[in-house]
Amino acid sequence: MQNVNNPIIIVPYLFENEIQELKKAIGWKIDAEFWQDTGKIGSDLAYQYLWNKHKDRDVIILHADMLPLKEDIDNTWYDDLLNIVNSHPEAGIFGMKLLYPEKPETNYIIQHAGGRFENNGEAVHFGGGLNLFDGKANRELEEDTGQYDKIREVAWVTMGGVYLRSSTRAIVGNFDPSYYWTYYRDVDWCLTARRLGIKIYQTGVSLLHFEGKDNKRLIAQNPNLNEKWTINRTIFMEKWQGSEEMKTIDIEVIDA
Repeated sequence: MQNVNNPIIIVPYLFENEIQELKKAIGWKIDAEFWQDTGKIGSDLAYQYLWNKHKDRDVIILHADMLPLKEDIDNTWYDDLLNIVNSHPEAGIFGMKLLYPEKPETNYIIQHAGGRFENNGEAVHFGGGLNLFDGKANRELEEDTGQYDKIREVAWVTMGGVYLRSSTRAIVGNFDPSYYWTYYRDVDWCLTARRLGIKIYQTGVSLLHFEGKDNKRLIAQNPNLNEKWTINRTIFMEKWQGSEEMKTIDIEVIDA
């Protein structure tokens, strides 16, 4: 497995006004491509289009609704991430810690710090549970107190706020075309990578995430897309339930 290979940030988006903050935040010193999804193909296929366009380069996938922490004015997240990738050539996928943008009195709330599976096989986040659109929580929220800052091997990471080596993409290939539109493709892709011997590391490198803005907007415009989530879940469960890959991993990585 190679170290950092000329990485480029790829950011699909729907509307030009939504990427201005991110463009301003990362500046012009970091190589990035912002690509407008005029065909409304959904985030997953947009990532796939862009990573194939840059097939010989490592990619960092960001959502249009992600930003560096407000205090990270020098993009230390980017340098920290590349340092971790360089230090761990044994892994091919590196997730970042995603935080809800509203900061309470002391700590941010964690949106994603790696993926796990519940007893029924449901794919869920370490963290998560808050709906930013109505402010309601569907489970107990978890404050970021540094508990996920050490590098850990995990079962899967969300396909956004993630570093993918070009060598990993060459091995795993594109998303499984059995799935419809979006959702579950990223978990499926990660499990396929693990089946092929590729390690997935979750890092403590942090970004803010306004979670699901583009996809939720598309669903609001076309409620039929919501049915695709149910179909994809069925496809995923039939493919992976009971497999060795469909087990929660949460192992601290010991630096050499």
